[in-house]
Amino acid sequence: MIYPGHDYIANNLQFTLDREPDNARAKALLAEVESQDLDHAFVTNLALEKEINTFFRLHSPSVIARLREAYPDLPADPTAEDVFVKLRELRNTW
Repeated sequence: MIYPGHDYIANNLQFTLDREPDNARAKALLAEVESQDLDHAFVTNLALEKEINTFFRLHSPSVIARLREAYPDLPADPTAEDVFVKLRELRNTW
């Protein structure tokens, strides 16, 4: 289980959907957590994070395609590190 130290899930899901707008699982979960009771914050697990967290979806064609819009110089076949670094750059100012 991944227990929240802070409530970022809605913001994280919004970032995921900005980078991967076709992620139906993230979209559905965002609708669930937007009005959550923070005294009983939503708890995820690694399997769910792999579905909804952009930083665990470094090989997703949708993530890479959207990233290429912001970074046209992204290699044709970017490594996971290439994708992670560019996502982190975007997230730092998002």
